[in-house]
Amino acid sequence: MAWAAEGLGCNWSRVKALALVEDLASAHGETIADPAPLAEYMQEWRRAHQPDWSVSSAKTFTAIEKGFLAHVGGLALGQVTAGHITSYRDKLMTLGRSRRTVAQHVKYLRRVFKSALESERIPSDPTAGIGFPAPQPSRKQPFTMSQFRALLNKTDGEWHLLILAAGLTGQRLNDVLALSHDDIDMELGTVRFKRRKNKDFHYVPLHPSLASALPDGFDKLFPELDALPKHGSRSVSAKFREQILPMIGIVQEYGHDLNGNRQVTSHSFHSLRHMLSTELNRIGASAETRMAIVGHDDKKVSAGYTHADLDVAKDMLNRVVV
Repeated sequence: MAWAAEGLGCNWSRVKALALVEDLASAHGETIADPAPLAEYMQEWRRAHQPDWSVSSAKTFTAIEKGFLAHVGGLALGQVTAGHITSYRDKLMTLGRSRRTVAQHVKYLRRVFKSALESERIPSDPTAGIGFPAPQPSRKQPFTMSQFRALLNKTDGEWHLLILAAGLTGQRLNDVLALSHDDIDMELGTVRFKRRKNKDFHYVPLHPSLASALPDGFDKLFPELDALPKHGSRSVSAKFREQILPMIGIVQEYGHDLNGNRQVTSHSFHSLRHMLSTELNRIGASAETRMAIVGHDDKKVSAGYTHADLDVAKDMLNRVVV
């Protein structure tokens, strides 16, 4: 028996007892629950897989392990039930963790217990059938068009162009920051975005106000802003929230949930994306037209847009008054 001797040191009486139990179970064609401590198994499993993880992933998974062990106490591996998994998931939700974070915890536990099942250390997987929490309503709020115009009036240079471009294309911050003059086709009247999340190209009609604001040149449109860190207090998103938004009277401090995690603020750079979709809906654009402009998360759907779709999208986008 491979697993009975793991981590037991010189406790030979225990090894022999476990071997006898396994032999009896094997004779009846059954898998018995591993009586080894859960903490011991989870640590062994993590150490075996950790070389394949990034530093950040290893830190995250170690924290999940510690959190789950603290929740269930000193159980043996074979004592964990679906009820333990469910109560841990629900506890995280009660503490204010995001759906994405809770799902990450459940997925990690699934990997751990699925491996235990496959190696016949438990007769059944306690994570099987455990669902993820329901999607939470978004806390993000779109800017109003008057707020959008106020932002444009209060900014200049790269900030002004960045806000204008995001507001009139509905694209994500990093995709807008990556724009260069090569992505602008004045003849066809389109802006090409290389979308990082979807790993594809997305074309948006070029709004006249954006076309007239573009500077002359051949390089990146936002060389200074694009050079800033992508995360942290010096990132574009942080500076937008902490320096630009207060110019129009939107001051937001991060709240914290019961677990000490920072909560999402209602207005961010991403609110420009929501704003355009909301305004297009207000002026009568169909859901298909809004998606043709703002873009769909499924690149197969985005790839299906035709020139006729883009012609309609251009007509609707041009009705957006800056």
